[in-house]
Amino acid sequence: MTLGKLLQSKRQKAGFSQSDVAEYLGVSANYISDVECDRKEPSDFRRVIRCALYVGCTPVELMTSDKKKEDKV
Repeated sequence: MTLGKLLQSKRQKAGFSQSDVAEYLGVSANYISDVECDRKEPSDFRRVIRCALYVGCTPVELMTSDKKKEDKV
């Protein structure tokens, strides 16, 4: 699972909208949508950390989501 798809899953399970996460991080909802749809990579490591904690997972979980898939191949 990509970082974007994991973020989307965690966000939805936590009951947050893209706008909620965007407001918390100080970015646009379109940016969150782009990250979740894998059109953009997160541009700031600190945002990844804050975002992970906001949606209820660890930063490592978000940042290694793609790595786990690669390790299985």
